[in-house]
Amino acid sequence: MLNSVVRLHKSNILVDIETIQCHILSGGDIQSVVEASISASRSKLPFGFDDLCKIDLAGRDVTQAVESYVNPVTIHCPGRESGQKYMVGITDDGIRLGVQVRVTVRADMNKIVGGAGEQTVKARVGEGVISVLGGEKSHKTILEHPELISKRIQNSGLLAGTAYELVSVDVLEIEVLDNIGAHLQSEQSTADKLTAEAKAEAKKAEAIAISQEMKARKKDMLSQVILSKSSLPSAMASAFNEGNIGQKGCPVRKVFIK
Repeated sequence: MLNSVVRLHKSNILVDIETIQCHILSGGDIQSVVEASISASRSKLPFGFDDLCKIDLAGRDVTQAVESYVNPVTIHCPGRESGQKYMVGITDDGIRLGVQVRVTVRADMNKIVGGAGEQTVKARVGEGVISVLGGEKSHKTILEHPELISKRIQNSGLLAGTAYELVSVDVLEIEVLDNIGAHLQSEQSTADKLTAEAKAEAKKAEAIAISQEMKARKKDMLSQVILSKSSLPSAMASAFNEGNIGQKGCPVRKVFIK
């Protein structure tokens, strides 16, 4: 503790022993705070020992916070840990684009306590990229003007509620991945073809059923004709025996009797 006091005073940072003791008893890392305080003082940064103590007690690395304030850090979106090469979005003409973005940020000492971290920044960058790509009618516009992505992200309040201040947004790479629109149209055409074939098969089956029904009815009618023909001789015989054959008033039977 005495060594910390000496180092602070040699750097013209006036801190009483009670403050240092209080920070140590609170579970803080006094060595990190002293290092960060000396770095901040030499760089003439707008925060002092008490501010760094609060950051340290909040569980943040004060040395890294001061370093990232002086030397802004870059965040690659998507990061290597995600296993993805691109953030992917689809333009209105159905082209799927892959985009790599680099965001340069520095620590916001006023929001570092309670502010969201790097993963939130990456998620918001991805959201911004998808929004920009989805709002463009043609992928050619994005390829010709990649600054549309960086400007939209810069103006969207990307880092609101995070522990960082935005320095710059740079589009590193844009690649055309595939044509989702054409793929979907092809699948829709295939589905329509299958639907049409199914309807055609249903109509064909219905026509075959009607044809079979007509054939059955035809056979039924032929059988009725044959039945009628088979009963004709007996009917003629009965008519002959009863004298019902011939002209009215002159039956055949009576003629033969005379």
